[in-house]
Formats: sequence, structure tokens, C-alpha cells
Amino acid sequence: MCNNESFFEYIEPSNEKCVKLADKSEAKVQGHGKTNFLAIVSEQCSYVHSNDTLYVPRLSYNLLSVSKLTNLEFTVKFNGQSADIVNPLKDMKLKADRVGDLYLLCTEEKKDNTASTVSTSMDTPSSGDFLKLHARLGHLNKIDMMTAIKNCSFEGLKCSNLKCSNTYISNFDREIGIKGKLTISPFKNVHSRSNVKLKILHTDLCGPLKVKSIGNARYFITFIDDKTGWTEVRFLKNKSEAWEKFKEVKNLLERQSGCKVKFLQSDRGGEYIGETFDDYLKELGIQRRLTVKNTPEQNSIAERKNRTLLDIARCSLIQFKLPLSFWAEAIANANYTKNRLPSKSLQGKSPYELWHGKVPNIGYFKTFGCEAFVWNNKKNREKFEPRALKGIFLGYSDNSKAYRSWLTEAKRVEISRSVKFLENNALNPLKEYVDFSPYDDEVIKTDKECQTLSIPAPINSGKRNTPESDDDATLEPELSISEAPINSEQINSKQGRGRPKLIRGTRGRTKKMYATPKEETNEENSHYSLDSTDCAIFAMREIAMESALKGESSKNWLKALASEVKSILKHDTFDLVKRTENMELIGSRFILKNKSGSDGKIKLKKSRLVAQGFGQIPEVNYCQNQTFSPVARLSSIRMLSSLAAKFKAKIYQFDITTAYLNGILEDEVYMNISKYFDLALETLIESENDEDLCKRAKQILVNIKKNNMVCKLKKSLYGLKQSGHCWFSRLNEILHDFK
Repeated sequence: MCNNESFFEYIEPSNEKCVKLADKSEAKVQGHGKTNFLAIVSEQCSYVHSNDTLYVPRLSYNLLSVSKLTNLEFTVKFNGQSADIVNPLKDMKLKADRVGDLYLLCTEEKKDNTASTVSTSMDTPSSGDFLKLHARLGHLNKIDMMTAIKNCSFEGLKCSNLKCSNTYISNFDREIGIKGKLTISPFKNVHSRSNVKLKILHTDLCGPLKVKSIGNARYFITFIDDKTGWTEVRFLKNKSEAWEKFKEVKNLLERQSGCKVKFLQSDRGGEYIGETFDDYLKELGIQRRLTVKNTPEQNSIAERKNRTLLDIARCSLIQFKLPLSFWAEAIANANYTKNRLPSKSLQGKSPYELWHGKVPNIGYFKTFGCEAFVWNNKKNREKFEPRALKGIFLGYSDNSKAYRSWLTEAKRVEISRSVKFLENNALNPLKEYVDFSPYDDEVIKTDKECQTLSIPAPINSGKRNTPESDDDATLEPELSISEAPINSEQINSKQGRGRPKLIRGTRGRTKKMYATPKEETNEENSHYSLDSTDCAIFAMREIAMESALKGESSKNWLKALASEVKSILKHDTFDLVKRTENMELIGSRFILKNKSGSDGKIKLKKSRLVAQGFGQIPEVNYCQNQTFSPVARLSSIRMLSSLAAKFKAKIYQFDITTAYLNGILEDEVYMNISKYFDLALETLIESENDEDLCKRAKQILVNIKKNNMVCKLKKSLYGLKQSGHCWFSRLNEILHDFK
């Protein structure tokens, strides 16, 4: 405690209001702060700094508490004549002489020359003031600061008075340093391989890829044995197939090795942590090993494997300019090759050698994508038909000692052991043609009768299943085409240069076809025109919310927002619930559009609240087999119209407002509250006359201003993947009950 204000470097308000003195009276505390006073330190005159000193003007003497010193781990030794105060490092000693019943700290009176010297030292951090020096030096790290002080790397600072004290350094403002400098802990490469096959099975899923494979796959998943590095790859159309692929690979590997999978190492992707997957693993006694959120480094083996396969596949496609839809074939070939190549991480051995116990034979390896001539195994082949069919080499069969080739003319995969390879040659780059099947009964006519084009079934997206009969096996049914080929030049369609030609075929789902591109014509009359549908789409462009609310029509847009919210509340679309940690949330937003009349003039400003369904997770907040909704075919509408005309019946057409909001949602879907939803509620409250509706809107407005409130959807809001299906189910139910 100090009675002299000039000793303080600063004074701040104190929580202590008063202190009791020896005569049992009380003295008022007017603050606390840091003091600087001259004393004999290790037989030299120097300033001593004391933090958290109480300012008590009524005191007769400045007091130094022995108990406070011992709390700071200082040592105080008393004898009959003096007392020594030593800091914890024992490199600083203060001396106090006994005067009567008191011990007075040995100090020096301030002289002009001394004050000048000490003042200069105070302007720069002096002995013991490491915290201030640390801050002034930009929170310099401990090692560099100690080195700089030790080597006297500063000017304007008395380095001789500064001690490289670990205690002072450790008392730095840790919280500031941690908050400002904390980095991700490094991942040391300390992986040691298992000593038993299948003890740990690493897995990772890659996708969705933008281009579907020729088997309609969008994903691929890898499974890697930790001991041998043996890798199995499977291709998926949907992420929900991961569980089935795991069961397939697990059964295969366990049967081949005679060992059991004990641990499954994966990330926290939704394809791995579903309830069904969990129950299956628990039933088999397989223990999970999951990565920490947003830490793919903990699944580095599978992550690196996927990257390696993608790199090899990318190079293979680029080399011979193959379409991207051959990516699955390239990945499968890359994995087949990598399994048989030595690896540094396996001490120069290959996964094949460690898995099968013998060195692999790679004498039959060929270059992926090169030109291949496949033996024509057609039955009843004519004498002068070609004995070989031209194709592209795609890899090796899983079930036969044979090669896989893509026949460019037949548009199918052929498995055969009798193949001639021209590894330095590449076919003309393939160009993808898409078959758009019409909804009506339009058929392409040639000079002869109508011809039918039969397209083969796509390749299985999973593990290749090939026949086990002959070595020369055909994976796909042969392409059945009539003798007279279809001439693409006879197709009557308006198209510009460079646009894909449309090959009209039988009704069905869109199929990809491959053909060598023909030379482009320089016809000047080639053009492309927008039809009425395209014009309508371009006319209904979305209006930006910010510009709409700041423009001249802002009041009309607010009314549109209020109208949309009114419909949502009337249909009881959602309930507000508290957000929990495990909720899978999707976003939402308002969409604004101008709706035009038949004359092209804007007649209505329309707002729609839509859910961002792209964030939904299969089998978590929607079922993949419930994302479709039947629609009326144009031919059916024409038939009904003709029947009405024949029997002179009346036709009624209904337009159901906010149709999707009538659908009842069966899945648990949680949605974040949209921006501007509170503004729409406020506008609705101001303009609505329905007291019950206003009361509910006010209650919702109060609740959404609370933290951690989200919407639990009850109705099929626009934008959800299952909305169309829910609406049709509800409509179907009503129509069946209609009397």
C-alpha cells in the first residue's frame, strides 16, 4: 500500500473500499495501480515495480505485505538486524533494515542525475517489465525475445538490466497469444501398418462427379486394407448405395483372406453414419474410427488413394482425348494397375504380392485408351465380314482372363481375349451425342420405312458382373439396327454449327451415344431460334431482393412478401423448434419475380419462399425413391380433349394456389429461418385484418428473434426434393375420396 500518488505509473478504481489499520481505524482506498520506487537491488540502485498496489493517502508509511510476497513465491528471511527478500529465481534480492519494531526497505533519495537516468529507463521497459516489452515488440515469441535480450539486439534499451527469466516469460499474456496465433496441430506421419489383414479397412467416397459414367455412376468409393494396401473400388449412382457396397466388399475380402474386418476408418460423411449402417456394424462387432469434423488428414490413406486414382485416370483420358463419361473405366483401370505396382510405403512390394503372397505378372498390360481390334465373335458371320471390330481398350475383366474394349460402331463394351492392340495409335476423339426421346409418337423416317434404333442397356455401375461361360464374353446385348442405316443429314431439325445432332429413337430415358464427329458445314442458313417457352423463361428473371426493397416498387414487393408469408401461415407449414447439435439443417430464401399477363405487361409482383433442397441428405431428410411425381403426357391431354369434343362435354381447368403447401411432409426436415422473414411478418401484421392470424404472426416474430430457433417443416415447401411427390400423394388421396 502506498500513500504517494507520484509513485504510481497509473491508478485505476479498486474493488476494495477501505483497509483496517493497526489502531483499528479504517482508511479509504482511492484506487490501485502500478508503482515504481527506487531501492537497493542486489547492491545496486534500481527501480522496483510493484503491480496491484493500493493507493491509501491516509497512511503514514508505505507498506509492503509479507503475505503477498510469499503468495508470489518470494522468500523473506528475517534476522535480528535485517530482512532479505529474494525472488523465485534467486537472481534479485531486496534488503530491509530493522528500525525499532519495523523493517524499512533500503531506498535511495531521488537525485537529478539519478532521476534522469532512471526516467530514460522507464520510457523503455526496464528490468522485470517483460509484459510491456512483449506487447511493444508485437507479441514476439518466447525464444526470439530471450535471444534478443541475451544478445542485446536493441538500441534505446538497457539490456544489461533485463534478465532472461523463464518465470517472466511464462507470465506473458497467454490468452492474447493463443487467440491470435493458434494454428492447427501438425499431423505427424507416424502411421504404422497393421500386422493382420483387414484389421483396419480404410474407406472414402468421392463425388458427385459432374459427368455420369457410361454406367450412369456419379460416385466411386474405395476400400483399402491397412496391412497390404490392397484396394477395391466400386461405383455408385447414389451415395445411399455405400452401405450395400461395403457389405459386398467386406464379404469378398473376408472370404479371400480368411480374416475379419475389425475397424472401419472413415470420415463423417452422411453415407457412413446412418442408423442402418451403424446397426449393421454393431451387429458384426466392427468398431468405427471416425475423423474429427473438418479434419480429412485423419483419413489420409483413403484420401490420398482417391487422389492418386483420379490423377492416373485424368492422365489416361487426356492422352487419347476420351470423353469424360469414361471416367469410371479409367478409375477401375488405374486401381487394377496400382494394386500390382510396388510402393515405397510397402518396402518396395506391391499390394498384390502382400495380399496374394506372390509376385504379380504384368506382361499382359496395355495402354488405356489405345486403339484395339477385337475378334468378331458374331454367330453365323458372313464369309466377307470383317474378322475384327475396331474399338478402344478400357481395361481388364474382373471375372475372366480377358480385355475390356469399347466398340465404337456397336456402342457397347466387349470382353475378349483375342485382341490386337495398336498402343501408339488413338482413334478420332469421341463426341457425346445425347438421345432426346420425344414425348409424342414422332418417329424419324428415312427413304425407306420407319426404322427403330435399339440402344443397349448401360453398364452396371457397381463391380463389373461378366458372364462365366466363354473367354470371349459379351457384357452387353448386341445393338439391333435394321439394315438401312439412319442418315443424320435427313433429320429435319434447326440447329447451329457445333451444336450436337439429335438422334430420335424409341421412347425412354435419355441415353448417351458416341460417334466420331463429322466435319462441320459452313451453311449460312444454319440458325437457332428461341421458341415461346424460352422467351417465357427469359421474361421471368429473378429480381434481386436488395434492389427490389430500395426501388420505387418497394411497397408492392413488401406486399408480395407478406402475401407469401400469409399463405405459409394459413397452411400451417412449419413449427418453430430449438436447434440441437445433431440437426441436419437446410437453408431457405425468398424469390421475387414479375408475373406478366397475356399482353406481356407486368400485372403482378410475385414472391415465393423456397427451401434450398440441394442441401438435403439422402435417407436422412428425404427418401430417394420419393423424389418423383407423375405428370400428364401431351398425348393423354389431346385424347381427353378429343373425347370432350366428340361427346360435347365441358372441360374445367383448375389452378390451385400454392399447390405444394397442401402436401403433407412425412420426413423430418429442419430449415433455417430465411433472411427478410421478420420483415415480411412485420408487413403482414401492419396490413392484415385477421386478428388470429396477426396474433400468430406476432408470436412467431417474437420467437424467431430468439437464438437457436429453426423451422421444423410440416408441409412440402417449394424447393424440397420430395415436394412434388408429397403434393401428388395428397391430390391422389383427395381425388380417390371425391364423390
